[in-house]
Amino acid sequence: MIKWIKKEVGVNMKIKKLLIGILAVGSLFIITSCNSISDFISGLIPDANTNVNTSQETKSETIAKDEKYKVVWKNDDGTILKELTDIDGNSIPEYDLDTPTKAEDEKYTYTFDKWIQSVNNQNMVIEFVASYNRIYKIDTEITDWGYKDLQSYDNKNNLILLYDEIDTICNNFYEAKIDAEEKTYNYSDNTTSTEYLIGGDIEYSKYNLTTAEVKMVYACVLLDHPEYYFTKGLITGSYTTKDSQTGEILTQTDYLNITCEAEYKDKTTRQTYLGNINSYKETIKELVKNITDNAKKVRAIHDYIINNAKYALDSNDNPDNSSFSHNILGIIINKKGVCESYAELFQLLLIDNDINCVRVSGTGYTGGQSEAHAWNYAEVDGDWYAFDVTWDDPIVNGGATDQLKHNYFGCGSLNTEFKNSHYPQTQGDQTYGVNYLYTLPTLNKFDLIVL
Repeated sequence: MIKWIKKEVGVNMKIKKLLIGILAVGSLFIITSCNSISDFISGLIPDANTNVNTSQETKSETIAKDEKYKVVWKNDDGTILKELTDIDGNSIPEYDLDTPTKAEDEKYTYTFDKWIQSVNNQNMVIEFVASYNRIYKIDTEITDWGYKDLQSYDNKNNLILLYDEIDTICNNFYEAKIDAEEKTYNYSDNTTSTEYLIGGDIEYSKYNLTTAEVKMVYACVLLDHPEYYFTKGLITGSYTTKDSQTGEILTQTDYLNITCEAEYKDKTTRQTYLGNINSYKETIKELVKNITDNAKKVRAIHDYIINNAKYALDSNDNPDNSSFSHNILGIIINKKGVCESYAELFQLLLIDNDINCVRVSGTGYTGGQSEAHAWNYAEVDGDWYAFDVTWDDPIVNGGATDQLKHNYFGCGSLNTEFKNSHYPQTQGDQTYGVNYLYTLPTLNKFDLIVL
């Protein structure tokens, strides 16, 4: 006699849907998501232009056309490159010497960008100071942080083998190469559940891993791949054979099933979404193609997301619970999402533009209240900084639509405003299961400076 025994079910609303509380229904776990952000601060959008510009732009006082000036061109270190006296205000000459240069340093090379002009009518001096684009010259390898984290464990080989198997299946599903498999589960409490499986059963017995380790691996795959928007949860269990007389278990095969949301089960639908994602990514590529300074590139992407999205609320001004609002499709297609959508999209776009970025889950404190929340750490020119794209977007609960802040952009470890409002969950704790969070990169002490 062969009997199938359902050993364990653990279904979450995707690893990115952060844990506030767990509602136990038999062996089914439902993970709730982050609450709305109500206390946003508005501001102005800085200039992200990085194109070479040799024009002599007025940045301070207006030139008096009927006065005589001394005109000085300086390099950014204060070295005088050229100086003219007794120049009419209505006939300021162009700089006619060789293009200014700036010596490379340990991390950067520099290319001339434009002259920054200032006018001092009290001393009758017009000054032009050379400014430069900086280019990070040390190659940075894009790192899958979850994949890296698994390699810190003693049984790393088996963990990585399972990671690769899950990743391959999810990637094939993402690229609409495989269909979802419909399967009905019968539970011991006489309830049933129909799920849509990604790639069918994955036998993890061969990897000699515990269920907790399997969930950790699954979590790392999803943390590394925000493009796997379709995932709903993870089901683990065992197929067993028993002796018909004694009931003794003769064989046991542990398996896991990755499930997807019902609205993503059709291949043609996912093909359309893949086109939407690629189109959005191409828009960003075009946006930053002439930006050589990585700090400016990150700011341009940060600002684009905010200027083309708003926080997703339902009719009662609560965070929207649709799956779209909790993944990259929310902002890409509907132009709205909650914190997961902002954080996942930011991560996807930075990685697509060769900038390391990880997603952080934890608790946010704002307006005297706490909430489950998601934000990012990103590596800019060899140093890591914290970013919260959601909290820099004021468009929620009637916030101003034309004002954007950078309060939570490129924050270092000494930034008390960020540190006192963002608390990552415990790192490396396997008891979090599918909500496991890897060990995070160490933040640079000081905030990111965008020149």
